Amino acid sequence: MNGANARRPLLWIAIVWLAIPVTDALVSLCVPRTVFAFRPWELARRRGRFESDFTFDGKASGDLSNIAHTARFRTDWHEVFRTDAKGRRITSPPPADDKWPVVVVGDSQTVGAGVSDGETMPALLEEPLGVPVLNYGGHSIWEYLGDEHFRRNPPRLVVWMFLDRAMLPNVMERVRRRDVEDADPTPTGYESNLFKSIHLHLKEKPTFSRWVSRRAFGELRWWSCRSLGPSVAAFHEPTGMLFYAPEVETFLRPEAEWDVDGVVAEIELVRDAVRETGSEFLFVVAPTKTTIYPERLPAELREQSPSRPLAAVVGDRLEEAGVPHVNLYAPFRASAEAELLMHPDDTHWNRAGNRLAAEEIARYLREERPDLLGP
Repeated sequence: MNGANARRPLLWIAIVWLAIPVTDALVSLCVPRTVFAFRPWELARRRGRFESDFTFDGKASGDLSNIAHTARFRTDWHEVFRTDAKGRRITSPPPADDKWPVVVVGDSQTVGAGVSDGETMPALLEEPLGVPVLNYGGHSIWEYLGDEHFRRNPPRLVVWMFLDRAMLPNVMERVRRRDVEDADPTPTGYESNLFKSIHLHLKEKPTFSRWVSRRAFGELRWWSCRSLGPSVAAFHEPTGMLFYAPEVETFLRPEAEWDVDGVVAEIELVRDAVRETGSEFLFVVAPTKTTIYPERLPAELREQSPSRPLAAVVGDRLEEAGVPHVNLYAPFRASAEAELLMHPDDTHWNRAGNRLAAEEIARYLREERPDLLGP
């Protein structure tokens, strides 16, 4: 009898362990997967790439409130997110030969996480430039350089947009080495490891059990100690604005640790590599929330920050080096209080932010460097 009682907790653990995946499977059959994913990026992204011919048309919300797993600061919006047959976010109908005059490369900011297809920066560039613009967001610049299609069909101009929070030479060099080594599409290295591949897939796949458990933990954490977790470094309660920890960390980094020369050297390396393919090159400094809205950080954090942000210093050094660039720091700061440029609970620009970025890039190409677009 005592043996049966001792085994009973183990039996319950086994039942719960089996019930979780079964429940997730049943719920996934009955409930749309959009219920447990807070934005289309998570639904479309698989193994580091977007699904082909993907379509999302529904409600989305910010990444920071969902990383914190609390509904307290969450804002919702309607988003349309579509990809083409090659898994690229749609801006406009592609040219018949898939030869694009302008290609914009970058991360989720370039993709336009948080806005609909026609509201992304690459899409908004098309009208003022008068040419089709490909949104190659979600890829690094080194992935672009390794893409055989662009080697055969180089665009007139490659725009590389990079977030100021990642403008550290060790970060930029690590991305370069990783992507150059992984340029071969055959299943080698990380992808050949079955268990790691399965873990990556499950990590990206939203499920009912994850949604419930994380939400319960997040709400309990906020209720008990008013904390949003390690990924959210600060919050401005009057406006509901949340700040991403890595962005705050870069914002507070002492100038002695910046190594701006190393950052500019990495950018010049990319410029030279792009030009060798027959395309012109334009670098875009993309500001993040901490540099756009520093006054909404707690006073103790503002007091620790350098006198000038990294984005401004990098822009000055690029000017000295003669690298074609658009520094969005100053125009974003000038417009920050007139209208909100970022989702309060997200790390990405909203419609107004994407529009301002497109206007500044188009102005630079029309007025200062029309030669980059060619005849």
